[in-house]
Amino acid sequence: MQQFIRLEYSDCFTDNPQEIFSYFQGISRHDLLRLCALFLIRKNETVYNYLSSYFTKENNVFINQLWKNLQNSKSNIDKYVITNIESSLRLYEYIFDNIDTVQTTLAAPEAEINVFKAYLLFNTQINSGDDISSKSTEHIQTGRAKALLLAQMFQYFDITNYRFKQELYVQTVKAIYLYEFLSSNEKTQLLYEKYLNYYNCTDWQNFMNLMTSFAYIYWGREDKQTYVNLLVDPSDKEYNNKCAFIEKLVIDTNIEDMDFRVLRSHPIYKADKGNYYIIYGYFLLELIYKGVYFKLNELNAKLPKNEQIRGFRSFYCDYFSEQTLLYNVLKDVYSKKYIQMPGDYIKNEFGIVAEPDYYIRNGNKIFLFESKDILIPSGTKVSNDYQDISNELKKRLYFEEKSNGKIDNKAVLQLLNNIKKILSRTAEWDQCYKEKNIRIYPIIILHDNIYNCPGINDLVNIWFEEELEKMKDEYDISRIENITIINIDVFIVYKDLLQKPESSLDKLISSYHKFISEDITKKVQTEEEAIKKIKDRIISFEYYLSTKYSPDYKKMLMQVAKTYIRE
Repeated sequence: MQQFIRLEYSDCFTDNPQEIFSYFQGISRHDLLRLCALFLIRKNETVYNYLSSYFTKENNVFINQLWKNLQNSKSNIDKYVITNIESSLRLYEYIFDNIDTVQTTLAAPEAEINVFKAYLLFNTQINSGDDISSKSTEHIQTGRAKALLLAQMFQYFDITNYRFKQELYVQTVKAIYLYEFLSSNEKTQLLYEKYLNYYNCTDWQNFMNLMTSFAYIYWGREDKQTYVNLLVDPSDKEYNNKCAFIEKLVIDTNIEDMDFRVLRSHPIYKADKGNYYIIYGYFLLELIYKGVYFKLNELNAKLPKNEQIRGFRSFYCDYFSEQTLLYNVLKDVYSKKYIQMPGDYIKNEFGIVAEPDYYIRNGNKIFLFESKDILIPSGTKVSNDYQDISNELKKRLYFEEKSNGKIDNKAVLQLLNNIKKILSRTAEWDQCYKEKNIRIYPIIILHDNIYNCPGINDLVNIWFEEELEKMKDEYDISRIENITIINIDVFIVYKDLLQKPESSLDKLISSYHKFISEDITKKVQTEEEAIKKIKDRIISFEYYLSTKYSPDYKKMLMQVAKTYIRE
């Protein structure tokens, strides 16, 4: 993972900075937002590249002196960056919410310097989050470096560590599963119709055809260093309809407690009718699948009470995320191989409540799955506070203590309860194995990229090992592998890999845990060096697979597009 240092205001100037708002006076909202879009496209730019790209010749004296000063004061100036995705995202949201100037009146040289100063202040804010992370992990004696990485990276990991082709593919596949569910489930018929009416689409294929076309334009652009325009041809007979569709994507959506609310609801910015530009690729991709939930939730809330789906979040997670998406994705990978039982079958057939969400047995290899489509509050996600983050993860993945003192078991304890049943041969759904020969692979399936963040799997395994310690006198815990957190996307993207005998799930899980458990920090001299080495080792299972196998995304995208693209 790339290492860089964000340049701060105090690195460049000795005076006290003004309020951020004052630096944007005399610069139009439109010009500032377009500049932010450019920053986001170009991602991390070194000090040299920024000074070379964003200043006119009238500022040559200023930037030459600044560069000279920085070279003298920073021995490792090549490691410093000015623009970076984190600060650019925060800058965009600030301008969107606070700046309404219509016309730029400030001279270009002064505007350039003002934007530069304001950006450095955002870098200072982001860097201060690292200080919070450091303080929040000071009390940790063992494994502090891993905890520090989790606290530092959790806020931005999902939106800064994604692969466009993969995300386009999985968002498309999951969207198709979702639309097929909505269109076929009796309970969602009205909501599905309201959704299509909102976007003025005849069916979901019509919507997908339009929506994914923007992602393909973004992906296929020739110039990767500038923002992407969506220009609708005024002579197109569908001009008004196409503009109306796009403009539905640039107005506020009632997003739940999520970070980057502005960008998630405005990934496309309207310059004027027929002229739009894409702000950031990740949030554009989210519109294909992830954003559908938020629009459905909003539309459901606007229905008359007697027509609403009550507890929509719970309904969505149970009936779609688990019983539709999880079941179908795993069946698609394993077809009729092995003994397979989805949770609803186990529950209905054997009359038990705390059933596994999915069960697979291949001979003596048992795979227990718990699926959790969970959301972390935005305040926690952006806190940089390890204690806050770990507490929220614990409530959602380990257990939650209710106000009445009762314990609500989550994934870790749910897996352990069913592991005990298997080891004691009391599992109602399967007893055709020899308990002395089995290997149990506990798996937590999660549904969001944020849970690929380094440190989460390690944290969950700490809880798991604490529980195993309590069991060891009664059960043979040597039969139990470490918990593996796997993004549902893995079974979509790496289907072909998982179907090969030499790369079966059990072999990949064992290889993964061997890789991340290897101690490579024994000879390091500093904490900084240790963190750098650990970063390369505590990667997620999904990221580990990406280092071993490269899917043919072009072929996969062509195949999936055939299901909705019409001539």
